[in-house]
Amino acid sequence: MKAIIVDDEYNSYITLEALIKEEFAKEIEILGYCDSVKTAYQAITELQPDFIFLDIHLGEETGFDLLQLFAGNHPYVVFLTDHKKYALDAFPFDPVNFLGKPPLSKKMQETIDLLKKRMGQGKRNIKKTKEKFVVAKSGCIKRLLKSGIYVKPEEVICCDSEKNTTILFYLSKDQTIESHHDVSWNLGKYQTYFEADHFDFQRIHRKHLINPAFITKIDQQNHMVVLCDKIIRKIAKD
Repeated sequence: MKAIIVDDEYNSYITLEALIKEEFAKEIEILGYCDSVKTAYQAITELQPDFIFLDIHLGEETGFDLLQLFAGNHPYVVFLTDHKKYALDAFPFDPVNFLGKPPLSKKMQETIDLLKKRMGQGKRNIKKTKEKFVVAKSGCIKRLLKSGIYVKPEEVICCDSEKNTTILFYLSKDQTIESHHDVSWNLGKYQTYFEADHFDFQRIHRKHLINPAFITKIDQQNHMVVLCDKIIRKIAKD
């Protein structure tokens, strides 16, 4: 896997590069190092890495500023921070993982495994996923409704866990929001099902599995996400 390191702290770059060369040289090839949004944008555009190691703070700009330049077409992202306060800001960019400074070997291996899984399953960032929802030709979840009305994965807004039941919220044919109680599958099983069909649903809380395509707002202060301008779900703080 080919990567670019984007960090305005040179010593942090040296430490990360050393770890990769010593322990993960067979897994990761470093294409280059950038210390600003401008140079990173140019390097990523020209070199086309599989993923980037991205620091949050880049001088007077941020890693988020860089990602926004790509309008959803950026490589996979591994953020170089262990501060969970940035998780909400990072959420729209669908990060693979967060690495602290200096990164731990165990955490790096975990990140590599996640990257391989993402690439193997063809997962993409949230904005690209929205496009896929439009063209995907997937099967129906035949167990959703006893009435025989089938709901496709791309029509599912979110799944909530409530005791021994999973509650699905989805868009009906007339674009109204409907719900269904399923006692057969838990959230984990639904997540596995969606991933197998290349739909990148996000587990934002142990009780909530959401479809990023329906996100209309993220309330960072209150740790909430709004779906379809109506459904509000809590984002786990940890």
